[in-house]
Parts: sequence; C-alpha cells; structure tokens
Amino acid sequence: RVATRALARRVASERATRVGDGVGYEMRFDRCLSENTRIIYLTEGVMLRKLLGNTELREAEAVILDEFHERTVDADLCLALIKRLQDGPRPELKLIVSSATLSPQPLLEYLPGCALIESDGRTFPVKIEYAADGDSKTQPIWERVCKHMGRLVSEEPTGDFLIFLTGAYEIRRAIESLQRLPATKGLRILPLHGDLSADAQDAALMPDGARKVVVSTNVAETSLTIEGVRLVIDSGLAKKAGFDSRRGINTLLTEKISQASATQRSGRAGRTSPGRCIRLWSEVDHGRRAKEETPEIKRIDLSETILRLMAANHDPRSFPWFDPPSAEYLDRAESLLEDLGAFRRATRQITTRGKFLATLPAHPRHARVLAEAQENGCPQTAALAIALTQTRPIILNSKGRDNDTLVGRDELRSDFIPLIRAWELAAERDFDLKFCRQWSIHSGRAREVSKIRNQILRGLGITRTSAENWTAESLARSLLAGYPEQVARKTRSGSSLYALANGGHGELRHGSEVKGTDLVVAAEVEEIATKGQARLILGLATEIREEWLAEIFTDRFVDQKGTTYDPKSRTVVARRTRRFGQLMLDEQS
Repeated sequence: RVATRALARRVASERATRVGDGVGYEMRFDRCLSENTRIIYLTEGVMLRKLLGNTELREAEAVILDEFHERTVDADLCLALIKRLQDGPRPELKLIVSSATLSPQPLLEYLPGCALIESDGRTFPVKIEYAADGDSKTQPIWERVCKHMGRLVSEEPTGDFLIFLTGAYEIRRAIESLQRLPATKGLRILPLHGDLSADAQDAALMPDGARKVVVSTNVAETSLTIEGVRLVIDSGLAKKAGFDSRRGINTLLTEKISQASATQRSGRAGRTSPGRCIRLWSEVDHGRRAKEETPEIKRIDLSETILRLMAANHDPRSFPWFDPPSAEYLDRAESLLEDLGAFRRATRQITTRGKFLATLPAHPRHARVLAEAQENGCPQTAALAIALTQTRPIILNSKGRDNDTLVGRDELRSDFIPLIRAWELAAERDFDLKFCRQWSIHSGRAREVSKIRNQILRGLGITRTSAENWTAESLARSLLAGYPEQVARKTRSGSSLYALANGGHGELRHGSEVKGTDLVVAAEVEEIATKGQARLILGLATEIREEWLAEIFTDRFVDQKGTTYDPKSRTVVARRTRRFGQLMLDEQS
C-alpha cells in the first residue's frame, strides 16, 4: 500500500499531472482514479480480485507485475491468470514481469516466446560492513542499532540514514532509544511502515532539507526510493508470511532475509551517491543464508488460496501454477476446507457455505468463526477473540488472570473471557497506561488488538460498533465452527490428558480457565519438546457441549451401530459408537 501510493505520486510528478488524473492508484478501502486515468498502480490483492472476478480485464492494454522476485502467492496467481487470458480471450494483452534480482530462466520456460530485456541500472559503490555482536542473542535489536548509530553519525557527517527493522513495535522502541542518544540530536527520526497514516508515510519519503533517520520495515527494500539515503543499517530480519502450526493459520513470522534481499537493502545507500551499509550479522552467517527468498507457495497454508480459486471456478489440481504446490500442501488445504464445510472432496465441489466464506477477507478458519458469529449475534466479540489470537497475551501475570472481575462466573468457561473483559476495560479508558498497569494489562498489545479487530470488522462491512449482548455460549459455538479438528475430550476422570478429533493427544496450557472440563475446543495447539519427547499443549480453550457437534458439523458427527462376534464369549455383540472425527465420544455394547 505504501509503495502503491508513492509510485503513483512519483510517476504523476514525472508526467506533470496530479494523482488521480492521468496516473492513479487502487487498493482496498482507497482508490484515486478518474475517467482520464491511463496508468493505475494496484496492490496485488486488488489485482487478483479483478482477475478472479470473471473479468477479461478489457480495460487494460498491458499489465506489469513488478518486484516479482518477492514471489508472493498473489503475484504467482496473477501471473497464471493473465497467462490464461493471453492463451484464451485476450491474446493481445501485453504482460511484463520485472525484477532486479530474479533468475529469468523459469519465467522464460513458463512464458514461451516471450522476450528477455536486461537493463543495467546505474548505482554508486556501497561499502559493506559486517557487525555481528557477541551479545546479539540477548541485546534488543534497537540497542544494537543505537550502538552503531553513535559512531556512524560522527564518522559520516552527511547523508540520511535508513534502518531496517522487523515491525512497528521494534521501530517504536528504536526511535525512542535514538531520541535519547546525544549523537542524534538535531536529526529528524521518522518511522515508515504500512500501519502509518498517509501523511506520516509521506513525511518519511519526501525530502525536506533536514538530515533524517528513517526507521522502516522491509517496505523500503525495493519499490521505494528515499532520496538522500547514504547510510543503511540492516538488522538482517524481516516478517514473512508463513504457516503457524500453533494457531493453524498463516501469519507473519520473523525470519532471516536472503542474500538477494540483503543486496536490495544495501543498494538503497547507493542510489544517488556512494554509500555505506552496516549488516548486523557475520559474513559467515551471510554465506549460509538462502540466495533468494523462498516462494510463499512453499511456506504457507494454501486453504485460503484454494478456496478463492474454487469460488472462481478454477480447479486447483489442474490450475496452471507457475510454481506448483506440493500434493501434501494441497491435501492439507482441502482437508481443512472439508472440515469447515466449504468443500466436498468426493465431488470436488465448493459448497454454498464455501462460496460465502470466500467473500470474507480472512483465513477460512477465521471466516467460518465470523460467519457463525453473525448467525449467533456476536460478530464484534468474535472479531475481538480472533484479534486476541494475533498478539502476545494482553494479561501479563497470574494476578490479572485470577481477577474475579475478568474471569466472571459464566455457565461456560473459556480462556478468551478474561482476555475479552480485560480488553473491554482497557478500551473504556482509552488504554490508559497507569490504569492498565493496575490491572496487569499490557496497554500496547491491547491497542494492537483494537487495530486488528477493526480491520476484521471493516472486512465484514461493520464500520460502526456498539455494545453487543454476547454470551459465553454464542461465543463458544462460533469458535467451535472454526476449529473442528481441535475439539478435545478428557481421556478419563482425573486425567489431564485430552484426545483430539484429529487423532492426537494433548494437555491444557497451565492456568487454563477450563481445567477439568470434559469437552473443549482449542484455538491453539502447540508442540513442545520436554526431555526429548514431543507434547501437545492446548491453548485458548473453550468449554463446549456435545450436542453442538451434531448441529454444526452434521457430516463429521457419526453415530454407528453394528454387530461383531466376540470369540472369547462366543457371542454376537451389538455395539453403538458415537464419533466426531477420530474422537470417540461414546461406546456402548
């Protein structure tokens, strides 16, 4: 989104026109176009929705897929869908795929007959320095940045700084530390990341004559040029999309960047003059890193992608993937979609529910929770519960967790209820730091939960929020709908072990509100190793009722009757069993 706006503004300036006239942009919740617009910058998500929307893209004469080396799933799908148009109803549609670092050979093979154009850019030399610290594993990254900034400001009297960190929290802590540093007195220190307002982003990008320090996520790695930057400090880390097995969804995971990304980042210092780049890792570590980024399609859960393709009448098994996913990834995605009632494997058909879930801008698991919550009259609370799974716990210690005001005395118990009530208390007081400390609530995390919750609600079309008369039962039913394979039942009286519907066994997380409950659904399942043995820990658990399983998951809830011969007693025995997935709920002879 940052790059889309910035590029539209830059090209409009080059063409001596205003944004929205000859040059415009389009992204979710924001578009600036007119009937005169001839060049449109779009985010990948918006472009993909156009291509999946039964359109032949008749308004376009040419499409450019830029920065293709980032290899997002959306970019891969856009490429395949445009190729389909070229091979079918739009042979005249022009396609350009561009990148500064991508190996062209796979694309040449995928797009037979295409031309390869190589253009050597003009860059200035950049001096690379490796600066791995002995205490890098214990010292916060913002403190390490400050240590190097202190000497660099005196060694380099001219030029702006660009510092690469992983996220908004790390950026905020770094800015706070830099502002206390005597060496940076007089420098403008500015953040740059996707959650900032347009004005705040512009402040970091636009030259203003003052020497500045821009502390950014990897949004500044490729598409953006910040004029005046001569000095780069690179943490060597980035948040990348990946599958979080604990939560069963895709999320952003902090990982080491590739050698290609490191080259891109260092190149930011050599755009307008010779520069200098400090890499906060060792040269040995650099040599061990991947040469290029691993494509998203090889590291994320594909259930959301598969559902979108099926909703647009594409069969994922015969889809012309640029980089085909493994059969294991496809099987796992289809299995989850079938569990959620979105897909029938036997007929390979998307269901009516699946088509509806595909319209919601969320992972299918969360979309199923939200859809159920709308029927149960608690979409705002369900959105809040989902948001609470996306951050670290907002209640800091056992004192906060044991507070009767937060725990309450609901008929059904849930690990979500204290978190929801803690957030509500904090929100009522605008996340006042002093108040939150008194209640053992992390103010910053609670604020972050608010942002995520509001994004989810906007996706549902809910722009105005009001008090919601939710109940523990309505929330429990909604959560159950999104986590069918994580339904768990206590194996026997007095035991702490729970059998899962997916065939596994686990224990409730220490301090769980549902301890001792017979039947639960867990929003998190984490595998940990203890003394060389793997254990499953069930987190964010909620008490549920057995009769709900048959109501919500008719196909997975199975009652069977049968007769078997018992050789010991030499009698025929009639047995009645009740199962949910692989979980035995009842067996009678």
